[in-house]
Amino acid sequence: MRNAMHWWVVVLLIFGGLGGCGDSTGDDPADTGNDPADTGNDPADTGDDPADTGNDPADTGNDPADTGDDPADTGDDPADTGTEPADTGTEPAPCEDGTFDHDGDPATPCVPWTVCGDDQFVDGEPDNMRDRICAPCPNNFTSQGPNAAFCTTHLPRFTIIAAGGYHTCGLDEGGVAHCWGSNTYGQSAPPNDKRFAAIAAGDAHTCGLDEGGKAHCWGSNGNGQAASPDMVFTAITAGTQHTCGIDEGGKTHCWGANYDGQAEPLDMVFTAITAGGYHSCGLDEVGKAHCWGNDDSGRIAPPDVVFTTIAAGNYHTCGLDEGGKAHCWGNNIYDQIDPLPDMVFTTIAAGGKHTCGLDESGVAHCWGDNDYGQAAPPDVVFTAVAAGSLHTCGIDEDGVTHCWGDNYSGQIVPPDVVFTAIATGDDHACGIDAGGRTHCWGDKNHGQSTPPDDVVFSAITAGNVHTCALDESGKAHCWGDNLFGQTEPPDVVFTAIAAGTSHTCGLDEDAKAHCWGRSNNGQAEPPDVVFTDITAGGDHTCGLDEDGAAHCWGWNDNGQAEPPDVVFTAIIAGNAHTCALDEGGKAHCWGWNDNGQAEPPDVVFAAITAGNNYTCGLDAGGKAHCWGDNSFEQTESPSGVVFTAIAAGNYHTCGIRAGDGIAMCWGRQARNFWR
Repeated sequence: MRNAMHWWVVVLLIFGGLGGCGDSTGDDPADTGNDPADTGNDPADTGDDPADTGNDPADTGNDPADTGDDPADTGDDPADTGTEPADTGTEPAPCEDGTFDHDGDPATPCVPWTVCGDDQFVDGEPDNMRDRICAPCPNNFTSQGPNAAFCTTHLPRFTIIAAGGYHTCGLDEGGVAHCWGSNTYGQSAPPNDKRFAAIAAGDAHTCGLDEGGKAHCWGSNGNGQAASPDMVFTAITAGTQHTCGIDEGGKTHCWGANYDGQAEPLDMVFTAITAGGYHSCGLDEVGKAHCWGNDDSGRIAPPDVVFTTIAAGNYHTCGLDEGGKAHCWGNNIYDQIDPLPDMVFTTIAAGGKHTCGLDESGVAHCWGDNDYGQAAPPDVVFTAVAAGSLHTCGIDEDGVTHCWGDNYSGQIVPPDVVFTAIATGDDHACGIDAGGRTHCWGDKNHGQSTPPDDVVFSAITAGNVHTCALDESGKAHCWGDNLFGQTEPPDVVFTAIAAGTSHTCGLDEDAKAHCWGRSNNGQAEPPDVVFTDITAGGDHTCGLDEDGAAHCWGWNDNGQAEPPDVVFTAIIAGNAHTCALDEGGKAHCWGWNDNGQAEPPDVVFAAITAGNNYTCGLDAGGKAHCWGDNSFEQTESPSGVVFTAIAAGNYHTCGIRAGDGIAMCWGRQARNFWR
């Protein structure tokens, strides 16, 4: 409360003419000390007489009313001084719309705002004191000026494809590398400033050769598999945890894991090289295959055949002879070394436990393990094919990539789906398209990425390893892990739904909260309050009442269930922290803050989302801002992209891109960075 304070100001005005003092100054000839009638010895008239002496306070030249220091008369008088803002010539002149004051000098004219051109976007709005800020669009994004608000993608044509453990990479016509799928170790984050002539994908690392033949590797480097030597290579290949390349003299160099000698190449000249799980093979100058490393199941014992190409899988190897016939050796538990008889191939690729080849017409044929559909190619004419651990990809005649098989980490090329809502969990994500159909990708070990068929949904939410959605009638449907009953919603008509780590909550038509699933800390025991919004975190839950006040319950060891006394319009719960937006769009966060996830930037937000130990929001212009844990680059939102919605998972973030509705993800899973 403010206290009222009364200030008394006393003004003392002393005027020279007040009380006849003007007639008693020491300068008056009638009163000077030299007056014979008033000698200095006369006690009444001496110059020490306080009334008449020159030291008389009323008459001295130091009289405040008469001195040149008089505030009312001095040249320092604020009303008269040249420093008065109204009179000085330094006041900046107002700039017309479309111009700004670039130097603060009123003598120079205002200058026009910068115009952002093609392939640029507006990264900062101008005013009469500040210029417009333009920034370049990211790779494979473009814009049409002037002053585009955001960049849009243009689909690259791929010429080379490589499939790894749970990620895929390709080279476009300009040699730019694009990767998607698992990004746990940065294997799907190629350098932006390089142009490559070749690319190879291992289990969790990727390597490419630039135009000068230098190797660049990124991703997992636990065994040195991404620490390429400084030399010129003509070919490169990536195995599970090791990498090999052929130098200009035909000598093979390998680096990385060497548990079984797979990184100790034979001392001979090779023309082709391939790296498998724990073995490696190469073709000599006459086309004979030589292998080294783990010899389980005979994987380093190739047949005595002249080969033109060779490809190693995790536990087997295949090659094509001069007539295009496939020969395979090594582990055959899934018949991966039993190629189709009497088939002539032009190229061959070996994956985890399956093999694929292209016939002379460009049709793909696959054999071996097909548990995830990795050996069931589409009816497309291909020019290239690559086999990963559990998925396969090919490039068609138009340079478009097609993938099939396991999509645990989004390694299969996403379809062109326009999304209206999106949700992210631990290692999975789901979105609702414009027709209400749900699409999920990522980890499906618990069924969290397998939505029900033929149900039209209007809202969706993802927990750690479960997913829930509301159909058009408000009925909740849940799928995935059900260890604590988090996928068994009550038979209630809901208007909102929110999934936490292992519990789920929803609001019914009367705005009453219902929760189900794990409640070890009371997170599934809501208070009897009328709510307008609800959110579920790790082991706590929060909601907003009709007045905008936040109510939280459940685990509170870090203060995540102790909201401030603020009127909020939106609220979101992370693992052990909570954030909300006030009426002005300012973010307030509380709870666990070990990574700065509860320290929002000074931005006006329109939407907010919380992940495991990080937080993201969209500003009024749709730009994403993220803060907190960045161990998988989940807070490094793409520049130049405007979003209509955003969702934070445990270690990856997804947004719906403005303009085309495409889902774009970054962090531990990378999606649609190139389209």
